[in-house]
Amino acid sequence: MMSEIVKYARKIKGILSLVSFILSLVASSPIISRFLIYYLYEPMMEIYLSPPLPSFREVSELNMSIVLKSGVQILNLDHKHDLQIRIEFISSKPLKPKLSSIEGSLSGRGFRYVITESFYVPARGTLCLTFPFEPYSEKFTLEVIVYARIKLSEFGFPVFFGEVDLRPIRRKFIIRP
Repeated sequence: MMSEIVKYARKIKGILSLVSFILSLVASSPIISRFLIYYLYEPMMEIYLSPPLPSFREVSELNMSIVLKSGVQILNLDHKHDLQIRIEFISSKPLKPKLSSIEGSLSGRGFRYVITESFYVPARGTLCLTFPFEPYSEKFTLEVIVYARIKLSEFGFPVFFGEVDLRPIRRKFIIRP
């Protein structure tokens, strides 16, 4: 009876040793930590071009007047983690930017506009921007892509591990005049 308990305790000790070895390997390597956070952590964010209404559709169709009034709203629904974000817009029509910090180019998917400055969004916070383009008189699609970046110290890693880019969050809108 006693020998079975000793064998069982040795198995548990071996399993715990293996788990602690894997955890220490991950915690000691910033590259592995970044890789795991990139693929395992998805920030809870919502993107709106209108007042936040519950919508279960993949593509929202909005009036230009509503978009001009409400602007771009990005909600960080995470309770713990602050984010640095960059915003990119892909449009089916050429748009005229209102802001000088927007760079535009033609890409394979349409007209690409990038806001060159990054923004800070605190945990449970909201970023509200005025709609960065002049009104357009035709129906067009606009895809908003948010690239988030988070400090690894938010997950308990040392500060010198730096930051990690997260997977982009995309939302597509159809805007009509």
